[in-house]
Amino acid sequence: MAKKFQVVTRSAPLMAAPDPYSGLTSELLYGEVVETISHSGDFLQCKNLSDAYTGYVTKESLSEEIIAPTHKIIRLHSNIYAEPDFKTIPITHLAFLSGLTLTGEIENGFAEIEGGGWIWNDDLAPIHFKAASPLNTAKMFLGVPYLWGGKTSRGLDCSALVQIAMEHSGHHISRDSKDQQKSGIGSSVQFDGSEHPKGLQAGDLVFFKGHVGIMADSEHIVNATSRTMDVRIEPLKDIVSHYDGGITSIRRL
Repeated sequence: MAKKFQVVTRSAPLMAAPDPYSGLTSELLYGEVVETISHSGDFLQCKNLSDAYTGYVTKESLSEEIIAPTHKIIRLHSNIYAEPDFKTIPITHLAFLSGLTLTGEIENGFAEIEGGGWIWNDDLAPIHFKAASPLNTAKMFLGVPYLWGGKTSRGLDCSALVQIAMEHSGHHISRDSKDQQKSGIGSSVQFDGSEHPKGLQAGDLVFFKGHVGIMADSEHIVNATSRTMDVRIEPLKDIVSHYDGGITSIRRL
């Protein structure tokens, strides 16, 4: 029988197989809830209820106690302290969009976390807050390392960058670019199939075979790329030739 668990570590690697060396497919963020599919030693095969993505995660990263988050982190990462005092050493840190439950207690600008710990209150927003611009969210990650399967400021891949940016604005989309392309989000933008489509706008999602990015303006794209191993803005015309078949689709919110 399937059971639900909540992630209680700062993030949890979601592996391709019940083996720590099997390869990272994604990451689970603190506060996310998963549903089990099967057990294998110290691993649980599970489905992330946020995006239905599946993989294997260690049992030590999960708790059977599920507490609905009241807030989410809106900085790339935020330090957690044992006391509401910035001079103390942080006990851990949590990633962008991690979900937290607060007690309602505020002291010295810090908010108390249910179960222990304090976080700078300005690093938080109510859990249902929707940012105005996915593009601005994506730009927050400029310079962050590229990491296949990553989903935090320690490293992330192209589809994670887009998923996170869209999620922060209230648009729930799939984890992988091929599924994001099929998701039906926004409307399809018709183009002539050329390498340099006209009429692109800031915020447009541009898909390639195995890649996706967000247009920063009519000519430049924000993307997490393995070609330079980071998140950057670059001319769209400079990257089209790197992907077999060029641009496959464009979607606009």
